Amino acid sequence: MPSTKTKRKRKRKLKKERLIILGVLAALFIGLVGFGTHKAVAYFNNHRLAKEEMEMRAEKYNETTLASLAGRVDSAFVMNRLEPLSTEISDYFFNNQLSDLKDRILAYISDHNLDPAKISWAVQDLTTNAYIESDNARTNFVAASTYKLPLAMLWYEKLANGEANMDDTYLFTENMKEVEDLEDPQQPIHLKYQVGDRIPLKEILECALQYSDNIAGHMLFEYYGGWSAYRQAITKYSDAVQDQDFLKSNVFNVDYMMDLLYHLYHTQGTYDEAKYWLELAIPNWYFNSNYPYGYLQKIGNNGPVRNSAGFIEGDFPFSLAVYTNLGIEDGDQALADIGQICYEYFQERYYSGFYENYPVYDKYEVMNRTYTEPLTNWVRTTPSPHQEDQSLPFDYDTAVNKAIIENEKLRKKQEEEEQKKKEEEERKKQEEEAKKDQ
Repeated sequence: MPSTKTKRKRKRKLKKERLIILGVLAALFIGLVGFGTHKAVAYFNNHRLAKEEMEMRAEKYNETTLASLAGRVDSAFVMNRLEPLSTEISDYFFNNQLSDLKDRILAYISDHNLDPAKISWAVQDLTTNAYIESDNARTNFVAASTYKLPLAMLWYEKLANGEANMDDTYLFTENMKEVEDLEDPQQPIHLKYQVGDRIPLKEILECALQYSDNIAGHMLFEYYGGWSAYRQAITKYSDAVQDQDFLKSNVFNVDYMMDLLYHLYHTQGTYDEAKYWLELAIPNWYFNSNYPYGYLQKIGNNGPVRNSAGFIEGDFPFSLAVYTNLGIEDGDQALADIGQICYEYFQERYYSGFYENYPVYDKYEVMNRTYTEPLTNWVRTTPSPHQEDQSLPFDYDTAVNKAIIENEKLRKKQEEEEQKKKEEEERKKQEEEAKKDQ
């Protein structure tokens, strides 16, 4: 007969040790979930920020980015067209960042014990748009005569728009006299003209770009509307926001100059003559020290400041800007050597077949410029009543001595004007104090 007793469930007693172990395991589980969540959020945030940075840089330099490739790969899978992207993906990961060239330049700076804070540089492959720069590429350096390049570009735009004519003449006034460059006493205007003469625009532009004439530069910005108007106008050549120092002083940063060089290289027609003068200007110095007539460059020198910005055309076009405050000897040598390093790097790339899959028509169209003979021989056909006879052959020593004398006169005049200004300020100050005492 079956039992009528109700079966009692047996209660399991949990020991204290087991409770501790279960508590520890639970805590570990919660910690791992929290840590994993934190890392996941951080990863996606960093990924988002990196993507935004790449997209901003891509928009500026027209580069292929990892984000854009990823998006196009997704589309390609859907559309079964992945194969055309293989070359671009390969270029992005292995070639487009120019990291090996950056290593060469940094090694050069280190091996020659150059102060990295006193040299700023950037390079861009004008076929792929790959771009590298120094850490201080956005730091302003003294521009010296490189300021004349964007200034001349503004005037060539005025010519293209019909706002000026090459035969227009401009008055050379006393306030446009500049301290002459004793390293290059052949600057034409102070040899050919004197205050009171009118000078054709075609000669002023030639002087500014081919001879880096200081008076020509002064005349160009003065007749453009003044220094402030010129500085504000040239900001259009870069999307980067420039600081007040850039707007007021004669300074540039290589990041800005690379944007300007990109615009100059890719703009056909408007600046053809400017490119011609740049090609003739410095054929065997600075970037061209080891490869004469290679770079189209605008240089600038002022004591320890040695700068150059330019580009190579042809089969392996690229742009290069280097600004330094290393001193004359180290600065000159650095420009020559970095120019050579970059030239040989892109030459190696070309002969290795790297550019075989890239279209070449664009760069040859850019080079399709109509060259003209130099516009001026700098010997006056009609003597000026304001100046000495310029029909004599050029004498370097005489020109240097003349420049030294002129510079001393100009400096003395500037000192006198400064002294008068101080005396006038002191007089006004005394008058104001006297009025307060009354």
